[in-house]
Amino acid sequence: MKNNEKIPQLDLTTKITGLNKNLAYLSVSTDNMKKRTGIEFTRAVDDLDFYDGAIVAPTDRTPFTLICYPRSETGGIIVETFDSIEDYTADLVDIMRRLQLRVSDLSWVADEVDRDFLLDM
Repeated sequence: MKNNEKIPQLDLTTKITGLNKNLAYLSVSTDNMKKRTGIEFTRAVDDLDFYDGAIVAPTDRTPFTLICYPRSETGGIIVETFDSIEDYTADLVDIMRRLQLRVSDLSWVADEVDRDFLLDM
């Protein structure tokens, strides 16, 4: 991503079937993410609580979501991807590169992600 290039997003109300696999938790605030990437978060409500979310939709890959529940004890941002991805490690690495994230920005990753690979980044 070039410094002045805007990351494409979809409206948060867009329904995308299968985009519900928690891939990672980021120890980054929505404000910090917006400063780094320009991603705009929208306030919404689900059946449990309100949240700030964004659907990121690069033209050359499948979309992914960023969700933050401000009242959550863990804080940070949840990265969600499709539950049918063949290689969750490659998917997370791609997302991290696009969002200019470091391994130290991760506070949790799904069991399907190869942690040894991430340590070599």
